[in-house]
Amino acid sequence: MKPNGENSQRQSIRFYIEVLSIDICIGVLGAGALAQAAFKATMKPAWWVLLPLAVWVVYTLDHLFDALKVGPDSANHRHRFHYKHMKILTGLVILAGLVTFGGAIVYLRDLVILGGLMVGGLSSIHVLLAYWGRVRFGKELSVGLIYASGVTFAPILNRTVGIGAFEILFLAGLLLAAYLNLFMNSVIEYSIDRRDGQIFLLTNISRLWLRRAVMGISTIAALFFVGAATVMSTTPQFTARTAVYAILALYCAVPGIVLRFERRLADRGAYRIFAEWVFAAGLIMLFLPES
Repeated sequence: MKPNGENSQRQSIRFYIEVLSIDICIGVLGAGALAQAAFKATMKPAWWVLLPLAVWVVYTLDHLFDALKVGPDSANHRHRFHYKHMKILTGLVILAGLVTFGGAIVYLRDLVILGGLMVGGLSSIHVLLAYWGRVRFGKELSVGLIYASGVTFAPILNRTVGIGAFEILFLAGLLLAAYLNLFMNSVIEYSIDRRDGQIFLLTNISRLWLRRAVMGISTIAALFFVGAATVMSTTPQFTARTAVYAILALYCAVPGIVLRFERRLADRGAYRIFAEWVFAAGLIMLFLPES
């Protein structure tokens, strides 16, 4: 049996990793590695730093606006944390934003910078509309689109292959995986979000219907990409593509599995260990030979 002090320390580390969106930043590196492999792009070292930094800025800014809107008595521990540490986190967001913008100008191509500005503009509109609160439908939809666009736009611009069926299917799969993950979170965190008045998609459809839809689509998508990976594996020169499909299958499968075992995993937010860290699986692509 492990000492209580060690367990408490691990829980504390996990708390800060989750509340500060570090797990999402690590996951986005995995998704970025998957996108790099899918488009056979060679990304500069600076991109690997600027990508998670930009994601951290967007997610933290979103949490700060939510915290400001719901106040210190939020049912969501992430919002309470951001409200309590509003000043220091705002300063860090400004600093990280300036570093990201400056680093992009110095180290990245003009087209990549332009794409980043477009994604940044979409992110700003999303955050402002969410804070305004009048647009209640579609926050999950906009977040998924911004996530997938932010991860893939630079690899697309630096690709060494054309846009064919494989590349289009990859983009669709990554976007679907992001949506499944977001909808899963909405289902599990429904009671917390409802107390804070942060219900978006579920104001228009039932929680039970969405839960069943996510589980069903998750299973179908996972089986589809497993089948695609199996077919691709019969062609030796496409080893990397086989791995891309297999990882997409994992991305799509996890939300459905989490909801199937929701009662066990929802306690103390254990579901986030699977939901967020699964995207880090894409980092495997960095260790596979190019093909």
